[in-house]
Amino acid sequence: MRILVFLSFLLLVASANAQPIVSVGYHTIPEKPSPGYFIISIDISNSGTDARNLGLLVQENEDGFYFIDNGEKKSILFLNLGDLSAGSTSVQIKAYAEKSGIYSVRVKLTYTNNSESYAINSIFGVLVYASPFIYTGDEISLKPGESRVVKLEIKNTGGGVESAVLSLISDYVTSKPVLIESWRGGETKTVYMTVSADRNAAEGVYEANLRLNYRSEFGESGVENVPVILRITPVPKISIRAHTIPEKIYVDSDFTLQLVLTSRNSNFNNLSVKLELPEGFEGESSKYIGRLDSGESVSTNLSLKAPKKSGNYRLSLVLSNGNMSQKYDIPIYVAEYGKISIDLAGVYTSPQEVHAGESFKLSIQLENSGKQDAKAVEIRLIFPEGLEGRDSYFIGTLESGDSATATFELKALADGNHEVKARISYMDQAFEVHEKERSFTVYVFSSNYTAEILAAVFILVVAGIAAYFKFGRK
Repeated sequence: MRILVFLSFLLLVASANAQPIVSVGYHTIPEKPSPGYFIISIDISNSGTDARNLGLLVQENEDGFYFIDNGEKKSILFLNLGDLSAGSTSVQIKAYAEKSGIYSVRVKLTYTNNSESYAINSIFGVLVYASPFIYTGDEISLKPGESRVVKLEIKNTGGGVESAVLSLISDYVTSKPVLIESWRGGETKTVYMTVSADRNAAEGVYEANLRLNYRSEFGESGVENVPVILRITPVPKISIRAHTIPEKIYVDSDFTLQLVLTSRNSNFNNLSVKLELPEGFEGESSKYIGRLDSGESVSTNLSLKAPKKSGNYRLSLVLSNGNMSQKYDIPIYVAEYGKISIDLAGVYTSPQEVHAGESFKLSIQLENSGKQDAKAVEIRLIFPEGLEGRDSYFIGTLESGDSATATFELKALADGNHEVKARISYMDQAFEVHEKERSFTVYVFSSNYTAEILAAVFILVVAGIAAYFKFGRK
């Protein structure tokens, strides 16, 4: 029975974790289309569980380029593809290009699985060209500011070429020209060119031109621009927000460095954090983050201890995953504790005039005018004969520049000037206990019988008037 329960649990876990793994690609028929009609094949594969309710949205916004649907020119097509189990499928879309160029096609594939909705967005660049030279190599891919040698493959579909100078023309990259010599008709040449992307180039797919200044085998000169696909890929970037808990750090104190990492444009695997601590700091210096997808954020904490010397420090943080490494500086200020200065800011009674035999409230206001927070603040009163009541009040933390009021319920047993002693105790940030004593006077007046006398006189007057009307008129 236990084995069956365990197997059922495993099946539940497996079904909860399984999901579709869908990818989208494309190719054209023919592989190198010329101006006119051709086919764009959208290729969809699924290596996971069933993907249901597939919907394919295909869009273009190019001059001289169309999709053909039932003989009509369209810029947007939407296709319901149903469900896709593990495997692959493709959708053929007829297209028409009026002239040579690179045309951008936007594809959005949506599907559901276990009531969850998913979407994949892609942009494909379709190259259409009619020329004696055809580019047969891969697309050129660079990061902003990157400079490297790329491999280019060009086929000569015309006559023989004695020599040609090849350069890459684009608003986003520069190149070093390459010389090609003795190029037969039908021959494919492989060349290597140094190209550099502009530091401010934005992410996207662009059209660039391979410009060939050539001289034919018959001595004729010519210039041809062969379009190629240029892809500017994002530089993997992670932004960091850092703050400390508590916000204010004191010498030789424990604190937490909280980091919030956000991936701006890339997926990262096996991401780790390493902290280079300045002299005097102690604590955790590394954390393993793992996977961080584009647009996602993750928070992690490092437990640290500040040095014994105050001042400005910089913590160097390194993010790495084997393929990339990014370094950040985190400024930290470590402060001295400063002094605690707690004193009486005011003493009040309610009522303001206290008489013997009466109960009253005594309010004592404490103020911390120092530069350091005080903890476990408590005030204890030592009464002389003639006063009694509550003799202690716990305030807790009294921050720098703040004040608090302690209230005591008391009773005056005798009139006179009563000197009260207040013992104030507190702890500093190092948990050392301090104590100070202050004195103040409570003035208690003799008992107030005026009201009682007036009441008695009033009663006598009323009684006299009543007796007069009752007996005086007889």
